[in-house]
Amino acid sequence: MIRRLAPVVLVSVLTFFGLPALAQKNAPNQPNILVIISDDQGVVDSPEYHYDPSPPHTPNLSALANEGVIFENAWATPMCFTTRAAYLTGLHGTRNGVLTGGVSIQLEDQTLYEFLSDNEETSNYASAFIGKWHVGEDEVGGESYPVANGVPYFAGIIEGNFGSEGNYDRWNLTIDSPETETVRVVSTEYNTSKLTRLAEEWIEKQDSPWFVTLAYNAPHGPRHWPDESLHGMQQRTEKHFTSDMCGGGAMGAMGAGGAAGSVDDEECYNAMVEAMDTEVGKLLSRLEELGQRDDTLIIFSGDNGSSEPTVIQDRQAKSTLYAGGLHVPFFASGAGVTRKGVREDRLVTITDIFATVGEIAGADFGGTIHDSLSFAGYLSSEEGIDRPYAFSDIDRTTDAGTTSGWSVRDHEHMLMRLNGEDTLFEINPDNFMYKDVTASEPEILRTLQQAGERINRGD
Repeated sequence: MIRRLAPVVLVSVLTFFGLPALAQKNAPNQPNILVIISDDQGVVDSPEYHYDPSPPHTPNLSALANEGVIFENAWATPMCFTTRAAYLTGLHGTRNGVLTGGVSIQLEDQTLYEFLSDNEETSNYASAFIGKWHVGEDEVGGESYPVANGVPYFAGIIEGNFGSEGNYDRWNLTIDSPETETVRVVSTEYNTSKLTRLAEEWIEKQDSPWFVTLAYNAPHGPRHWPDESLHGMQQRTEKHFTSDMCGGGAMGAMGAGGAAGSVDDEECYNAMVEAMDTEVGKLLSRLEELGQRDDTLIIFSGDNGSSEPTVIQDRQAKSTLYAGGLHVPFFASGAGVTRKGVREDRLVTITDIFATVGEIAGADFGGTIHDSLSFAGYLSSEEGIDRPYAFSDIDRTTDAGTTSGWSVRDHEHMLMRLNGEDTLFEINPDNFMYKDVTASEPEILRTLQQAGERINRGD
């Protein structure tokens, strides 16, 4: 049964469960684990990488990255929903069934949350998903879809995006757990800040090791101008910005049709990223106050390539199988990460967080499960499970056309099979202007074709 409460009543729901938990002392092999997923932030929008000469200023995220391991060659998927499905299930789209929007993850697929609770070694973890869900809205047996898929506590936007009538200051908030009735309210608190507060409030109540996914909507459209206390963009521009100056495109500065946005859009976008960074800084400070900062591993990833292709060729960013649509910021820092200030060249994908969280939490499974390979070894040494290929897929039709196929890469080349046509690229580590070598490298083409087809079959 769904009970609809006014926002003022929600405050009591969120604070009912008592005072913050005392600082916990985790076993060395069971740190807290925080996975932060930003939305529509590619490597070109991240100062940890070198693609954009004028990226947003993210001192908190940059400090985290520089204190740990930055993965230079990380792939997600081309879209928000396909990445969330891959993250939650550890499976590529061809195996989890989520290759386009409006498709739910399958109840029969084991989620990361179910994996942790099903394993005796990790069943002591408390866990929660805070933020953008986007992979199933149906109720199952009276439970919200996240809870039906093993999430013990969910608070966020089940629909994923805000819809035609919503925005960052007015959006649908759902809170659910197996022990409580589903609460649905309209929140008028700034989305990025509210999601952070929800994460803090849940963490404060825990007295055991915990695992949290904090999936921000930012900086996904609609474009807006955050409160100036959350960013420094106003100080770096001569214009006095308001949200009326932001384009509001649902696909970012590309706009829904894929055209480049205005300079104002780029500045609005950067302000949204900086607001997210400010809130991450507040969360880290709260962990410090709780005495849990040193006991927490933090993994950060974007969910697809950039939606703001100011330094990418037109139409080769978000929603495409080009590198600009797949290459994301990705780093790990905190508890257990003894490699400091390291830039790691090995390949990782969004699916790999599944196995990595499982291994770090203490599950005994050899570090490989589903389509997921643990990168835990590389957080403390140069030894670990080597991923020979990164792979991503999509099958999506819109008014702009069809994007169907997959991309696969090794360290030097990338093969894109788009709508039945194969193109082999030589990877340029300095930018996304990859050279087409389809005709001149037949052996490499054949090798990557075989690898991609094998992965696509699930072999």
